[in-house]
Amino acid sequence: MVLKLKTASINMIPDDANDVVPDLRSLGPTVLERFVGQQQVVDQVRVGWEASWNDTTPFPHTLMVGPPGVGKMQMAKIIAASMGSPLHDALSNTLRREA
Repeated sequence: MVLKLKTASINMIPDDANDVVPDLRSLGPTVLERFVGQQQVVDQVRVGWEASWNDTTPFPHTLMVGPPGVGKMQMAKIIAASMGSPLHDALSNTLRREA
């Protein structure tokens, strides 16, 4: 599954937000119903989640693409928490293939 998150997300937090409230960047939706914006992505995730839940299979491997600050990591956290699974994330530039 490939999820393309677009710019102009409601989840964006100003760079100077930590000056006001130190932990503001850790705040965010914790369930899919509270994820604001990116409705097409939310709908795709909901279909995948419901299919996985009904079939008692893991959520499909998912590649999330988009610019910084559009909610990729927050969506991954929501999916993992709703499936009761640990989240394993990786930056593509840190992955190495053994020869």
